Amino acid sequence: MRILLVSQYFYPENFAINQMALELMRRGHEVEVLTGQPNYGFGKIKEGYENVFEEEWNGLKIHRVKTHPRGNGSLKDLLLNYLIFWRNSKKRVRSLPPSFDVVYSMSFSPLIGVVAANVYAKKNKVQNVLHVLDLWPASPVAVGAVKEGSLFYHFLYLWSRSIYKKAHTILISSPSFRDYFHDVLEIKDKEIIYVPQPALAIASDHRPNLSHEVFNLVYSGNVGKLQLLENILESMALLPEGFPVRLHVIGGGSCLNEVVSKIEKLGLQNSVSLYGRLDAEEVAGYLDEADGLIVSLHDDGSSVSRTLPNKLLTSLYHGRPILGIIGGDGRDTLMEAGGAVLSKSEDPKDIAEAVLSLAHKPKEELKKMGEANRAYYDRYFDFRHIMDQLENVLLKSSRKD
Repeated sequence: MRILLVSQYFYPENFAINQMALELMRRGHEVEVLTGQPNYGFGKIKEGYENVFEEEWNGLKIHRVKTHPRGNGSLKDLLLNYLIFWRNSKKRVRSLPPSFDVVYSMSFSPLIGVVAANVYAKKNKVQNVLHVLDLWPASPVAVGAVKEGSLFYHFLYLWSRSIYKKAHTILISSPSFRDYFHDVLEIKDKEIIYVPQPALAIASDHRPNLSHEVFNLVYSGNVGKLQLLENILESMALLPEGFPVRLHVIGGGSCLNEVVSKIEKLGLQNSVSLYGRLDAEEVAGYLDEADGLIVSLHDDGSSVSRTLPNKLLTSLYHGRPILGIIGGDGRDTLMEAGGAVLSKSEDPKDIAEAVLSLAHKPKEELKKMGEANRAYYDRYFDFRHIMDQLENVLLKSSRKD
């Protein structure tokens, strides 16, 4: 089976799609990737890639199109990043050979990043299997970028619905996404299959020098509006004076400056460590060494807040107890796994109560919680199991099936 993979982000950007593509190759399939110039997490086009548009990586052929870098995440830079990839990928995909048997596209935000996949599929009479990681137009509404009911929202709704309808099969990364497709987008004529995005999980020999005289809580991921970092910091300020808990925050994002200011305002410099973005092996080391991992997502009752975030799967993989501040599919998953303390709400007082509950547990109980989380991961989210599901869908969608 010859697979054309369309994803705006790819190696050396750090996403699970990298290992997914290599695994499909290991299984005997020919895979080529259409993507952009690497810039996510780098702030600019990664050094050495300014003029690289054809590349091989571990035997994988990569076609790159010129991309505007995301920069510091300003609205102008983001819009240019999205629109230039949308334009250039549509143009580039038309020149690719008509010999692929199926297209597999992964939909990060924004949805327009997968339009090239629909273009190729229509031109060459093959199927596009679209893997949805972010719901549109629900996602820009959730972060406050678009007001639901506005004229622009209506435009995005119609455009998003059109893109989804042009795909042949839709894979959803969270079970509740099915309701959004049926009830909001009113797409009921497509096969919709739940296939989780594999965890961005790796084994690591890196071992950070964490003090074992305190309870080390680690948050790793995007530092944005939906991740509740400011609420978590306020909860730290509510803990009894001198209580031995240290919060480690790894990552960057649109709210990083607010987080820095909040730490200073609340006087948390001695109980919170900020690391910025680290490479994958360093992150994995912190997750392995943590006493507890934080999984947080703002729950406003919307479809986006019901998402099963990838960092939850990664946290399960590392087999540590979890502090959950989350609703929807994420909360359901943590309750089933049995290795988490769940905050009653997003209120800092409730988060502080959950922190104290987790930190006061005996070491043996914490160990059992971590083991329960890893066992749940192995049962439902193991990489090979997910890849088996994906491969079966691609084979059924292939014109060589």
